[in-house]
Amino acid sequence: MQVLKLTEGVEMNNSLLGESLLGESLLVQAGIKEIPLDKDGFLSPLYLSHDSDKDIDDIALIGCWYGQDTLRLSSTMTALNWTLKSKPFPKIYIVEASKKEDKRFFSEVENINYISRDIGKESDGVWMKEGLWSIGAKEAIKNGAKKLVFIDLDCSFVHQNWVVKVSESLDNFDVISPHLAYYLSGQKEGISIGVAPSIGYTLSIGSDKGHHGMSLGMTSEFFINKMNSCIPTFVYGGGDTFFWLSVQNITPASPICRILPHIMTEEDCRGIVPKPKIGHGEQIIVHHPHGPMIDRHYIDRYVVVRECFPRFRDGVAYLADGTPCFSDVRRGEVLLKTMKIIKDSGYRWLRKDARILCRNLLQEAGLELFN
Repeated sequence: MQVLKLTEGVEMNNSLLGESLLGESLLVQAGIKEIPLDKDGFLSPLYLSHDSDKDIDDIALIGCWYGQDTLRLSSTMTALNWTLKSKPFPKIYIVEASKKEDKRFFSEVENINYISRDIGKESDGVWMKEGLWSIGAKEAIKNGAKKLVFIDLDCSFVHQNWVVKVSESLDNFDVISPHLAYYLSGQKEGISIGVAPSIGYTLSIGSDKGHHGMSLGMTSEFFINKMNSCIPTFVYGGGDTFFWLSVQNITPASPICRILPHIMTEEDCRGIVPKPKIGHGEQIIVHHPHGPMIDRHYIDRYVVVRECFPRFRDGVAYLADGTPCFSDVRRGEVLLKTMKIIKDSGYRWLRKDARILCRNLLQEAGLELFN
């Protein structure tokens, strides 16, 4: 039987077992023996139906949706169908933002609290996730939630009873990654990445090498008092990375700062004081596929954002209802135009070429260039 080598200490034949940075099995920590492969040899979604009769009513799960991408919608609905089987069942809030003329996809979903926002010209194309999460969190707190769990809706917890461990974790920590690890199902990248640790997990063991995305948890007290009831939104993504940097002390010379979309100063890098208690919720999260990772153009968009909105936290403002919008619509239009050219080209751009393209478009629009 063929055995594929994934990463050091990890082997795969008909299942996969991931290893942590310390050589301990992340899956075993979460009570999982293996992850099956589908007929194409890719990692499969894994659902474990261990429910709990515990009554937990102080935790809210918050997700959001914006856009009309059909592939992402399909992966989101696949994940949501499992999330809606959670036992204990949390209060679930989904914030959907769409143009008035576009279809709303989540307004008829049962057993959720649905919140709607309109996308106008000033918001069209802005990265919205953290801003919409914050809208949902404020509503959840108003309804009595003491613990907040934010999730990318195209992800789902492997365990049906995830609420129990995540709630217990938020009894002991201010901020958590609800998951200790994640994997990508149904796609080529999933095989190469394997089971990878979250940032909450790695910070809890003294490293900062974990992944910043997928899900986030915090107490409502932390959200109100330390985040001022708003998880910062960044103009074209990266808000989850910036959040986790805010709970640490780094410097502008740190390697992570070289690939961030905004230029960081010493003050920007100063972490929250006192440093919050950080942990994880002992869960595994599966990310459902919606196209190759390379199509997301992470590096290209960071280069372009630096040209259009170089200063930290520049680019995003908020409407009265909390919806994120461009702080400068004209510069936002150049950002989106540049990225459309890059995406439609069908090839990978060098950083310098993406930078030149964006600067040329800024000049054509009569907008200032930054050094």
